[in-house]
Amino acid sequence: LSKGSMLSHANLSKNVQQLTHWFPGLREGEITLLGVLPLFHIFGLTACMNLCIWRGWTNVLIPRPEPLAVLRAIQKYRVNFLPAVPTLYVGILNHPQISTFDLTSIKGCFSGAAPLPLEVIRAFEAKTGAQICEGYGLSESSPVATINPYGGKTKVGSIGIPLPDTDIRMVDLVDGNQEVPIGEVGEITIHGPQVTQGYYRMPGETAQAIRNGWLYTGDIGRMDEEGYITIVDRKKDMIIAGGYNIYPREIDEILFEHPKIQEACAIGIPDPY
Repeated sequence: LSKGSMLSHANLSKNVQQLTHWFPGLREGEITLLGVLPLFHIFGLTACMNLCIWRGWTNVLIPRPEPLAVLRAIQKYRVNFLPAVPTLYVGILNHPQISTFDLTSIKGCFSGAAPLPLEVIRAFEAKTGAQICEGYGLSESSPVATINPYGGKTKVGSIGIPLPDTDIRMVDLVDGNQEVPIGEVGEITIHGPQVTQGYYRMPGETAQAIRNGWLYTGDIGRMDEEGYITIVDRKKDMIIAGGYNIYPREIDEILFEHPKIQEACAIGIPDPY
């Protein structure tokens, strides 16, 4: 079941400051950001709303993430920065009218919330000339913890390296006490000023997830010799669709309410969109 992650003012403020220093080319001058991510989602809250408030940028708000509306807004308002989820990048690329729009104003793109396919990265960068920086995080880390360097070396398929003042270590999958060697698989743990205060009224879950200041994410990955991290699996039984976390048990419980359903089990099926 979903849990209430308690984020302090400091958590949210510091994550925005970390992002500001991560995208140096977007720190100065007039920047227009496309606010297509829902502001109730932690990604949209930080990367769209709070970032624009902190920097005094223009935020072009799009009520529904429809590709045509996004294309029109980018051209009309000369959007510079586009934080989005993979589903939206796929939708933009596949729109039949994409060739009629000028997307060259975009300086940078930030993708998160779900894995970004290699083909999408290459196709989008070919269309716009803008680099897509794939990152990683979760509600418990406000949310951003790692990103591929903007203007620097990126590794396709990787979630990048830690943000400033953020430490990442991979620990064993048995009890999580031992750090695993470079290149070996382990659970991703995060330490930094953006880590949650804990779960609302759930002391047991908080103690399990946060140990000695380290957040145990439930995601399994490996780190290479340059510090770039790749996710290989999840410990949590959770489905991601359109950037949203879907908890199978919640769907099961709704299905069980139907008088003609005796048993139910929700699973995620891979989909190209």
